[in-house]
Amino acid sequence: MFDYCAYKFWKWFCVTALLVAATPIFASSADMNRLHERYLFLEHELETSAFGEPIHIESEDRDSVLRADIYGVLPHRFDQISASLLQLPVWCDLVTLHFNIKGCTYRGKNANGVLTIYSGGKSYESPKNASRYEFAYTLRAATADFFHASIAADKGPLDTRDYRLEIQAIPLGDRSFVHVNFSCRYRLLARVASATYFSITGRNKVGFSVVGTDTQGNPIYIRGRGGAMERTVMRYYLALEAILGAFRQPETERFEWRIRRWYSLTERYRRQLHELDEAEYLQ
Repeated sequence: MFDYCAYKFWKWFCVTALLVAATPIFASSADMNRLHERYLFLEHELETSAFGEPIHIESEDRDSVLRADIYGVLPHRFDQISASLLQLPVWCDLVTLHFNIKGCTYRGKNANGVLTIYSGGKSYESPKNASRYEFAYTLRAATADFFHASIAADKGPLDTRDYRLEIQAIPLGDRSFVHVNFSCRYRLLARVASATYFSITGRNKVGFSVVGTDTQGNPIYIRGRGGAMERTVMRYYLALEAILGAFRQPETERFEWRIRRWYSLTERYRRQLHELDEAEYLQ
């Protein structure tokens, strides 16, 4: 699920890196309390965010573990978010908004199902020719005031492992505070491949975190693996926003609405997220 598009591995990595070992379903009051505390800590920053909307993003690359987190306030009721993300088809709708995902199927029960994701390049590709990966869906908590679920896989291409995409949410009146996390582990081969990619083809790609300013006072954005993680987690956060908005449309119009909406949301951050012209993406 990274956008390391020079290699098939990185194409998949930027789009599908999601995982962790499955755990029993439980409502974790500790996790809920931490999310409440995080909201209170970020509340002022979210109200004055440089993104132009209430979003905070951060990433970390340490001890061969990559992770990126987005915290944001969405204009959707908590019960809608919870009810939507309890459904396996909605997770397929979410991941397939990314241009590298060529298809998604699901099986099993909503509380403990499996998503099969087909990943390829940026241009059109039949799922039968794409790489096939399976991700376990685990519902971790679904109460009246806390939701937590993840999709995860043990292994990825080369020597990568432990991928996870997880979503948490708590109610804020008619809005919701949402946390989207994306993480994975990598080993030597992935380290070397990514270093090569980001020194050549991906040298101009940046993320969202500001790590300094240049001599003109312009922001310097994070690059490398951390930047790739931030781009990926942002794409999925915006996909969630598009999915939720589509439910307000007539059922026959939802597919067309959400793909157009996702594209328009990503174009707000053209410096980081632009890869295809709109007509090419829609096609």
